[in-house]
Amino acid sequence: MTPEEFMQSSVQLASLHFSAAQQLIPRLRASRAPASYTFVTGDGSGKPGGKRTCMGEINSHHVWGLSSALRQELTQNSGGVTCREIRVGLPINESENEKGFSDTGNPLSEDIGDLCAGLTTATPKVGDNGRLIRVEEYDTLNALLGEYNVTLDDDVGTLPHYMCEKETLDQNI
Repeated sequence: MTPEEFMQSSVQLASLHFSAAQQLIPRLRASRAPASYTFVTGDGSGKPGGKRTCMGEINSHHVWGLSSALRQELTQNSGGVTCREIRVGLPINESENEKGFSDTGNPLSEDIGDLCAGLTTATPKVGDNGRLIRVEEYDTLNALLGEYNVTLDDDVGTLPHYMCEKETLDQNI
């Protein structure tokens, strides 16, 4: 890999997140309503039982750096935007026998999505702006769901998973 290829490849993910923040933060500030910007990242350890690519590893750490810088900046000049990072250290794509479960019994992705929704709708607490929230155990996830009063809207229900099955995808393509 040439230095030029490295420079371009190593910043792709952080550049995408920077562009998103650059577009969204001014809009959130202009809304004049309490607003929330949340990064959801992995723990940097790669995929369970394996490793991510070298560029994937570098990109992940760049996003951590961007998140840290933006969280720090918004604690000093929030303009009404609370910025947090949820760093998920729980394994994904486990077999049914290996899965840990939160109190909800939902897949991890749904619980993290519900936590993000709870953070968005909750009244910010002292110390929330700039907070790095580490989720490394299901007990922590359960406590956070309670801390931010995450409740499920029975009118919405669970998102359908049927479209994710390979046979269904093949039929709909």
